[in-house]
Amino acid sequence: MLDILVNYDFTTVQWVVVILSGLSIGLEKVGIPNFLIMVPIMAQILGGKVSAGFLLPLLVMGDIFAVTYYKRHTQLKMVIKLLPWAVVGILVGLFVGNSVSDAEFKKIMAVIVFICAVMLVVKRDLNEDHIGKKWYFSVAMGLLGGFSTMIGNAAGPIMIVYFLSMNLNKNTFIGTVAWFFFAVNLIKVPLYAFVWHNITWESFSLNLILFPMIILGAVIGIRLVKFIPEKPYRMVMIAVTFISAIKLMM
Repeated sequence: MLDILVNYDFTTVQWVVVILSGLSIGLEKVGIPNFLIMVPIMAQILGGKVSAGFLLPLLVMGDIFAVTYYKRHTQLKMVIKLLPWAVVGILVGLFVGNSVSDAEFKKIMAVIVFICAVMLVVKRDLNEDHIGKKWYFSVAMGLLGGFSTMIGNAAGPIMIVYFLSMNLNKNTFIGTVAWFFFAVNLIKVPLYAFVWHNITWESFSLNLILFPMIILGAVIGIRLVKFIPEKPYRMVMIAVTFISAIKLMM
Protein backbone atom coordinates (compact mmCIF):
# COMPACT_ATOMS: atom_id res chain seq x y z
CA MET A 1 0.00 0.00 0.00
CA LEU A 2 2.95 2.33 0.53
CA ASP A 3 3.39 2.32 -3.26
CA ILE A 4 0.44 4.73 -3.35
CA LEU A 5 2.68 7.47 -1.97
CA VAL A 6 4.61 7.80 -5.21
CA ASN A 7 1.40 8.84 -6.99
CA TYR A 8 1.29 12.10 -5.03
CA ASP A 9 3.66 14.85 -6.12
CA PHE A 10 3.74 16.64 -2.76
CA THR A 11 6.47 18.80 -1.37
CA THR A 12 7.83 18.00 2.09
CA VAL A 13 5.72 20.75 3.62
CA GLN A 14 2.61 19.46 1.87
CA TRP A 15 3.26 15.94 3.14
CA VAL A 16 3.54 17.32 6.66
CA VAL A 17 0.19 19.08 6.26
CA VAL A 18 -1.46 15.94 4.88
CA ILE A 19 -0.16 13.89 7.81
CA LEU A 20 -1.28 16.55 10.28
CA SER A 21 -4.77 16.45 8.75
CA GLY A 22 -5.18 13.00 10.29
CA LEU A 23 -4.05 14.26 13.68
CA SER A 24 -6.37 17.27 13.34
CA ILE A 25 -9.38 15.06 12.63
CA GLY A 26 -8.62 12.86 15.62
CA LEU A 27 -8.53 15.92 17.89
CA GLU A 28 -11.68 17.37 16.33
CA LYS A 29 -13.77 14.25 16.75
CA VAL A 30 -13.21 13.97 20.50
CA GLY A 31 -14.01 17.60 21.25
CA ILE A 32 -10.96 19.76 20.40
CA PRO A 33 -12.17 21.82 17.41
CA ASN A 34 -9.49 22.79 14.92
CA PHE A 35 -10.41 21.03 11.69
CA LEU A 36 -11.92 24.03 9.89
CA ILE A 37 -8.45 25.55 9.78
CA MET A 38 -7.28 22.52 7.79
CA VAL A 39 -10.10 22.69 5.22
CA PRO A 40 -8.79 25.68 3.19
CA ILE A 41 -5.19 24.47 3.50
CA MET A 42 -6.05 21.05 2.09
CA ALA A 43 -8.12 22.71 -0.63
CA GLN A 44 -5.03 24.64 -1.72
CA ILE A 45 -3.00 21.42 -1.92
CA LEU A 46 -5.54 19.14 -3.62
CA GLY A 47 -8.25 21.47 -4.93
CA GLY A 48 -11.64 22.15 -3.37
CA LYS A 49 -13.76 19.17 -4.40
CA VAL A 50 -10.86 16.70 -4.47
CA SER A 51 -9.82 17.68 -0.95
CA ALA A 52 -13.39 17.23 0.29
CA GLY A 53 -13.40 13.69 -1.07
CA PHE A 54 -9.98 12.96 0.39
CA LEU A 55 -10.96 14.18 3.86
CA LEU A 56 -14.36 12.49 4.10
CA PRO A 57 -13.15 8.90 4.74
CA LEU A 58 -10.78 10.28 7.38
CA LEU A 59 -13.72 12.03 9.02
CA VAL A 60 -15.74 8.80 9.04
CA MET A 61 -12.80 6.97 10.68
CA GLY A 62 -12.70 9.66 13.34
CA ASP A 63 -16.48 9.48 13.76
CA ILE A 64 -16.31 5.74 14.47
CA PHE A 65 -13.76 6.30 17.22
CA ALA A 66 -15.79 9.19 18.70
CA VAL A 67 -19.18 7.44 18.79
CA THR A 68 -17.55 4.36 20.30
CA TYR A 69 -15.86 6.30 23.08
CA TYR A 70 -18.77 8.66 23.83
CA LYS A 71 -21.60 6.15 23.23
CA ARG A 72 -22.95 6.70 26.76
CA HIS A 73 -22.95 10.47 26.35
CA THR A 74 -25.40 11.40 23.63
CA GLN A 75 -28.89 12.72 22.97
CA LEU A 76 -29.99 10.72 19.95
CA LYS A 77 -33.40 12.42 19.95
CA MET A 78 -31.67 15.67 19.01
CA VAL A 79 -29.79 13.95 16.19
CA ILE A 80 -32.96 12.32 14.86
CA LYS A 81 -34.78 15.66 15.01
CA LEU A 82 -32.06 17.39 13.01
CA LEU A 83 -31.13 14.65 10.55
CA PRO A 84 -34.03 14.85 8.03
CA TRP A 85 -33.36 18.54 7.42
CA ALA A 86 -29.63 17.90 7.18
CA VAL A 87 -30.33 15.30 4.47
CA VAL A 88 -32.31 17.91 2.52
CA GLY A 89 -29.39 20.30 2.89
CA ILE A 90 -27.00 17.61 1.66
CA LEU A 91 -29.13 17.03 -1.44
CA VAL A 92 -29.28 20.76 -2.15
CA GLY A 93 -25.50 20.92 -1.81
CA LEU A 94 -25.17 17.94 -4.14
CA PHE A 95 -26.99 19.70 -6.97
CA VAL A 96 -25.71 23.24 -6.53
CA GLY A 97 -22.15 22.39 -5.52
CA ASN A 98 -20.82 22.86 -9.02
CA SER A 99 -22.29 26.35 -9.34
CA VAL A 100 -21.01 27.77 -6.02
CA SER A 101 -17.37 28.75 -5.90
CA ASP A 102 -15.26 28.05 -2.84
CA ALA A 103 -14.81 31.78 -2.27
CA GLU A 104 -18.55 32.55 -2.45
CA PHE A 105 -19.41 29.66 -0.19
CA LYS A 106 -16.88 30.65 2.46
CA LYS A 107 -18.16 34.23 2.57
CA ILE A 108 -21.78 33.13 2.97
CA MET A 109 -20.86 30.62 5.66
CA ALA A 110 -18.71 33.17 7.48
CA VAL A 111 -21.66 35.56 7.82
CA ILE A 112 -23.98 32.79 9.01
CA VAL A 113 -21.48 31.41 11.52
CA PHE A 114 -20.67 34.89 12.85
CA ILE A 115 -24.35 35.74 13.38
CA CYS A 116 -24.92 32.43 15.17
CA ALA A 117 -21.93 32.99 17.43
CA VAL A 118 -23.14 36.48 18.35
CA MET A 119 -26.56 35.02 19.12
CA LEU A 120 -24.97 32.52 21.49
CA VAL A 121 -23.11 35.23 23.37
CA VAL A 122 -26.19 37.46 23.67
CA LYS A 123 -28.48 34.58 24.63
CA ARG A 124 -26.25 32.71 27.06
CA ASP A 125 -29.02 32.27 29.62
CA LEU A 126 -30.94 29.50 27.91
CA ASN A 127 -34.53 28.58 28.77
CA GLU A 128 -37.56 26.95 27.20
CA ASP A 129 -38.41 30.10 25.27
CA HIS A 130 -34.95 30.40 23.77
CA ILE A 131 -34.69 30.21 20.00
CA GLY A 132 -32.71 26.99 20.36
CA LYS A 133 -35.94 25.26 21.39
CA LYS A 134 -37.94 26.46 18.39
CA TRP A 135 -38.75 24.03 15.57
CA TYR A 136 -37.77 26.51 12.87
CA PHE A 137 -34.31 26.87 14.41
CA SER A 138 -33.74 23.11 14.04
CA VAL A 139 -34.98 23.25 10.45
CA ALA A 140 -32.72 26.17 9.54
CA MET A 141 -29.64 24.75 11.24
CA GLY A 142 -30.23 21.29 9.81
CA LEU A 143 -30.46 22.68 6.28
CA LEU A 144 -27.40 24.88 6.74
CA GLY A 145 -25.44 22.07 8.36
CA GLY A 146 -26.28 19.58 5.64
CA PHE A 147 -25.50 22.04 2.86
CA SER A 148 -22.20 23.19 4.32
CA THR A 149 -20.97 19.68 5.13
CA MET A 150 -21.77 18.54 1.58
CA ILE A 151 -20.02 21.44 -0.10
CA GLY A 152 -16.84 21.50 1.94
CA ASN A 153 -16.97 19.46 5.19
CA ALA A 154 -17.47 22.83 6.88
CA ALA A 155 -20.52 22.29 9.10
CA GLY A 156 -18.57 22.22 12.38
CA PRO A 157 -19.28 25.82 13.50
CA ILE A 158 -22.96 25.54 12.56
CA MET A 159 -23.38 22.40 14.63
CA ILE A 160 -21.40 23.86 17.53
CA VAL A 161 -23.85 26.75 17.63
CA TYR A 162 -26.88 24.45 17.40
CA PHE A 163 -25.89 21.96 20.07
CA LEU A 164 -24.50 24.61 22.42
CA SER A 165 -27.89 26.31 22.21
CA MET A 166 -29.35 23.10 23.71
CA ASN A 167 -27.26 23.69 26.84
CA LEU A 168 -25.71 20.22 26.88
CA ASN A 169 -22.91 19.37 29.26
CA LYS A 170 -19.42 18.83 27.86
CA ASN A 171 -19.46 15.05 27.29
CA THR A 172 -23.06 14.96 26.05
CA PHE A 173 -22.25 17.79 23.65
CA ILE A 174 -19.27 15.90 22.22
CA GLY A 175 -21.16 12.59 21.99
CA THR A 176 -24.22 14.11 20.32
CA VAL A 177 -22.14 16.03 17.79
CA ALA A 178 -20.20 12.83 17.06
CA TRP A 179 -23.36 10.86 16.26
CA PHE A 180 -24.73 13.63 14.05
CA PHE A 181 -21.60 13.80 11.94
CA PHE A 182 -21.25 10.02 11.82
CA ALA A 183 -24.72 9.84 10.28
CA VAL A 184 -24.33 12.66 7.75
CA ASN A 185 -20.82 11.63 6.72
CA LEU A 186 -21.97 8.08 5.98
CA ILE A 187 -24.75 9.53 3.82
CA LYS A 188 -22.21 11.62 1.94
CA VAL A 189 -19.80 8.76 1.11
CA PRO A 190 -21.76 7.24 -1.83
CA LEU A 191 -22.64 10.72 -3.13
CA TYR A 192 -18.97 11.72 -3.17
CA ALA A 193 -17.83 8.40 -4.61
CA PHE A 194 -20.45 7.79 -7.30
CA VAL A 195 -21.83 11.25 -8.15
CA TRP A 196 -18.91 13.62 -7.66
CA HIS A 197 -16.26 10.87 -8.10
CA ASN A 198 -13.89 12.55 -5.64
CA ILE A 199 -13.31 9.42 -3.54
CA THR A 200 -11.09 6.93 -5.36
CA TRP A 201 -9.22 3.79 -4.39
CA GLU A 202 -6.00 5.79 -4.61
CA SER A 203 -7.21 8.48 -2.20
CA PHE A 204 -8.75 5.89 0.13
CA SER A 205 -5.46 3.99 0.27
CA LEU A 206 -3.75 7.14 1.50
CA ASN A 207 -6.58 7.56 4.02
CA LEU A 208 -5.79 4.13 5.45
CA ILE A 209 -2.12 5.03 5.81
CA LEU A 210 -3.12 8.11 7.83
CA PHE A 211 -5.47 6.19 10.14
CA PRO A 212 -2.89 5.86 12.97
CA MET A 213 -2.62 9.66 13.07
CA ILE A 214 -6.37 9.87 13.70
CA ILE A 215 -6.04 7.47 16.64
CA LEU A 216 -3.11 9.48 18.01
CA GLY A 217 -5.04 12.73 17.73
CA ALA A 218 -8.09 11.19 19.40
CA VAL A 219 -6.06 9.85 22.34
CA ILE A 220 -4.41 13.25 22.85
CA GLY A 221 -7.77 15.01 22.51
CA ILE A 222 -9.51 12.82 25.09
CA ARG A 223 -6.83 13.65 27.64
CA LEU A 224 -7.07 17.37 26.89
CA VAL A 225 -10.87 17.45 27.17
CA LYS A 226 -10.74 15.94 30.65
CA PHE A 227 -8.74 18.90 31.91
CA ILE A 228 -11.18 21.54 30.59
CA PRO A 229 -14.01 22.44 33.03
CA GLU A 230 -17.60 22.73 31.76
CA LYS A 231 -17.96 26.54 31.62
CA PRO A 232 -14.54 27.26 30.06
CA TYR A 233 -15.21 24.50 27.51
CA ARG A 234 -18.37 26.26 26.37
CA MET A 235 -16.49 29.55 26.07
CA VAL A 236 -13.76 27.80 24.07
CA MET A 237 -16.44 26.50 21.66
CA ILE A 238 -17.83 30.00 21.20
CA ALA A 239 -14.34 31.42 20.67
CA VAL A 240 -13.52 28.75 18.09
CA THR A 241 -16.78 29.56 16.29
CA PHE A 242 -15.75 33.21 15.96
CA ILE A 243 -12.25 32.20 14.81
CA SER A 244 -13.78 29.84 12.25
CA ALA A 245 -15.95 32.64 10.89
CA ILE A 246 -12.93 34.92 10.57
CA LYS A 247 -10.94 32.14 8.88
CA LEU A 248 -13.73 31.61 6.37
CA MET A 249 -13.67 35.31 5.51
CA MET A 250 -9.94 35.21 4.68
